[in-house]
Amino acid sequence: MLAFVQVETEGWCADGELVDMTDEPAVEEVHAVAGDTCVMLKVRCEDAQTLTDFLERLDAIAGVRRTRSHIVLSTYFERGPQVALG
Repeated sequence: MLAFVQVETEGWCADGELVDMTDEPAVEEVHAVAGDTCVMLKVRCEDAQTLTDFLERLDAIAGVRRTRSHIVLSTYFERGPQVALG
């Protein structure tokens, strides 16, 4: 199950436990974003219960105000970066 999770936080979000998600195996990507949310996570879970458990842990992080989950129903196209970075 693939989901994109928007995270709204109190204050600046680009530090602390929220952006250091390296110990969470479900998290594939963490992005600071502009707009009505602070952080966007790409999350891959085994099933709905695993996603629920992750969201509960996410909600318990200090400073997390709200989350919105977007569960992917179908993926029509996906590829890695195509531009040279650096």
